[in-house]
Amino acid sequence: MSWTVYFFGYNGSTFGVLRRQNGANYWTPQTDWNGDKLDGTGESNMNLNTTLGNIYAIEFQWLGYGIIKFFVVNQYTGKLINVHTIEYPNTSLDPHIMSPNLPLMAEVRNTSNESNVKVETPCAIVHLEGNLNSAVTTTNAMFSNKTIVANVPTNMLTVRNKTLISGKTNRVPVELTLISNSSEGNRPV
Repeated sequence: MSWTVYFFGYNGSTFGVLRRQNGANYWTPQTDWNGDKLDGTGESNMNLNTTLGNIYAIEFQWLGYGIIKFFVVNQYTGKLINVHTIEYPNTSLDPHIMSPNLPLMAEVRNTSNESNVKVETPCAIVHLEGNLNSAVTTTNAMFSNKTIVANVPTNMLTVRNKTLISGKTNRVPVELTLISNSSEGNRPV
């Protein structure tokens, strides 16, 4: 199963960005970023202090072979600074991502000693951009009209998320946003 997640964070005591794909980690330390390294020498003149609050953003083109960009908000202008770009198009047979529906997560692990480690976030957001009428976001309405025999359980609705679509593993969850029900007269439902 193919899966991908993107992170800002630490590997030991080194800060950087991570693309985790199919269980393999592709780590890029801050010193190797190909954008503004946020060490005070870049165009922003910003020196990133990761012990203080900052705003981080990750943007990716989800068609499987798109560009992945990592940003930090500029403390002087409030605008996003591109700190690192993974130029994925034309580099691999394997897509870097199979679905734009990634989980939002914060992760902390202490694998080397008994010291306490923590991760904090005051807020977070994940969203998709694009045409809401595309195949990514679909709304369907269903109608079921059945006569129910007294004391006999009767199926009115079944929702099934297919595991395969066109021979590919489905990684898109189904989200039920509304279910309503009615009956004739004053009969129990």
